[in-house]
Amino acid sequence: MEASEGGKSSPDILALAPDLFFASRLRSLAESAGRSIQVVESLPRLEEELTAYRPALVLIDLGARGIDAPSAVRLAKRAGVPRVVVFGPHKDLDARAAALAAGADRWLTNQNLMTTFASLLGTASA
Repeated sequence: MEASEGGKSSPDILALAPDLFFASRLRSLAESAGRSIQVVESLPRLEEELTAYRPALVLIDLGARGIDAPSAVRLAKRAGVPRVVVFGPHKDLDARAAALAAGADRWLTNQNLMTTFASLLGTASA
């Protein structure tokens, strides 16, 4: 983790996950792995955080209502994030295809995200 100009530490992971359940689970998993995470609820907040920090990994919830996931993926990639992983319902093939076409590095089901979280952190060294 690096310190920013404002003195706040840069998170290892930035997650666009408006769902409170997933946000809570992601925070818990990151804490257990000894990594820092910042969870945001909107595309404008994601953009603000990407301007302020350079996380090693961005997670994007494809199932979030009102979120343009492909735009979020492109925003993270333009900001120079090394890995962008999208997650969502296994049945939403269109959202998965759009996010991968926008440049996401990997897609996971919601459950797979929870079970492979630690390995994602291992591949996203800051």
